[in-house]
Amino acid sequence: MLGYEDHEISDAVSEWSDRVHPEDLPSAQTAVRAHLEGKTPSYANEHRMRCKDGSWMWILDRGMVIQRNADGKPLRMIGTHVDITQRRGVEEALRISEERYRDVVEDQIETICRFKADGTFTFVNAVFCRLVGKSQEELLGQTWFPRAPEEELASIQSQLAKMTPANPVVTIENPIFVADGTLRWFQFVNRGFFDSEGNLRETQVVGRDITEQREVKEALRESEERWKFALEGAGDGLWDWNVEIGQVHYSRRWKEMLGYQEHEVGNSFLEWQKRVHNEDLPGAQLKISAILEGRQTN
Repeated sequence: MLGYEDHEISDAVSEWSDRVHPEDLPSAQTAVRAHLEGKTPSYANEHRMRCKDGSWMWILDRGMVIQRNADGKPLRMIGTHVDITQRRGVEEALRISEERYRDVVEDQIETICRFKADGTFTFVNAVFCRLVGKSQEELLGQTWFPRAPEEELASIQSQLAKMTPANPVVTIENPIFVADGTLRWFQFVNRGFFDSEGNLRETQVVGRDITEQREVKEALRESEERWKFALEGAGDGLWDWNVEIGQVHYSRRWKEMLGYQEHEVGNSFLEWQKRVHNEDLPGAQLKISAILEGRQTN
């Protein structure tokens, strides 16, 4: 197993200890000593051993005393070596992968948590801990519950109930109470993990703070409402053209001036074009083009 010919290794116990990795030797010797002293029913230890070519092989080393004298002194011990290098390599790769995953998760600005079907937390990242003002130790093993105002709870539970194996992701926006007691809006992406029979095993929740976006959106909505009130209250016929999507908002007064009812005019630019006199349309279109291209300001 170690790459040696039979004659290259003697029967001295030092042939074993000399080849055990220096970092692993103390624990291996401690395990052997404990068994020889009768403190353990058998000996088992995982350690590295140096091969003839200088490489290191991971060994599962097991042994047992099969003969003791009347005083209990060990006289004979047998054992086995099993090559577990591949298994340890897989374990190490998995450990590195999990560390990388954990580093990525912990570096996120989003809150991340996972909990079982009964609500028991199985994972929380540092951002989630800061959000709720508790440590991982305080949260893991405890039960998840929405930290939302009471009037939001029924809606949240109703939306979470929509998760199915065919539709495992449900996105919910709702306010929650954070650690300092203030209320902030979050968008939560909830992903359910189901077993082969369709039973919910675990839920992962990734949340991001959207308070500022909602405040901007609300301010914009209020601004647009005020603008519409001003537009509708003006004595002139006004229009607002969204050039990008080709939609035009014509004020009520604009329609009244031309003798139309509210429902008789659509919201396309064509509504304006088809009402301009044929002799005036080319000139009007040229002026609009000049404005859109920045060659004129009005």
